Amino acid sequence: MSRIVVGIDGSATGEAALRVAVEEARLRHADLDVVHAIHVKRPDSLPIGAGPTYAEDQEKQGRDWLDSVVAGIDSSGVPRVEGILARGDADAALLRIGQGADLLVVGSRGRGALASAVLGSVSRQVLHHAVCPVLVVPTPPRTHPR
Repeated sequence: MSRIVVGIDGSATGEAALRVAVEEARLRHADLDVVHAIHVKRPDSLPIGAGPTYAEDQEKQGRDWLDSVVAGIDSSGVPRVEGILARGDADAALLRIGQGADLLVVGSRGRGALASAVLGSVSRQVLHHAVCPVLVVPTPPRTHPR
């Protein structure tokens, strides 16, 4: 295995997917591409008072966050780790970037069937349309303080 792609979004499930992807990359001595997709709003849908640099600000915030996540990865045993910031829908970005990958790792939010059908599901889209093996990491269990 030479290349693993993982999608992250800042959620607990995304963090779990990243942990699994890093471990898989380490075990297989594979490169790791860490993908974060952002929606840059169209000019006609910007908040009132948003200036002309709004989209650039969104992209910079996404890049800064992704860079900090990648910098925090213990990449020992992983030949290469790269953060990839993509514009648009996460599922489309992961499918595009995942072409040619040996494994695509995504998290599952654990929504019910109705919520997933109405809201859509990145993991479902990736499972149905990816051209490489897909690993869906389940939502981590919640821990309650005693």
